[in-house]
Amino acid sequence: MDNQNMSKSGIKPKPEHSLAEILQQLRQRALWIGGMAGSLWGVVTALLCFLAGVWLDLVLQLTPGLRIAVLLSAAAAGVLVFARQT
Repeated sequence: MDNQNMSKSGIKPKPEHSLAEILQQLRQRALWIGGMAGSLWGVVTALLCFLAGVWLDLVLQLTPGLRIAVLLSAAAAGVLVFARQT
């Protein structure tokens, strides 16, 4: 009967997905969302560290070496938070 229905409509029936395939897709989506959340938190942390460094520079007039250190520490903090979240 399926062959008759297929020949009349010209559409093949969709194969059923197994539960394992569906759960694998769900797991991949959850990992992707977790990775994106980690990336976002890393960027937010880096921006907050950078803004704190800019504020400290305005208040204390940091030397050029300390300004570079602030930029590097902001980047390192963002990478560290990103690595911990993923």
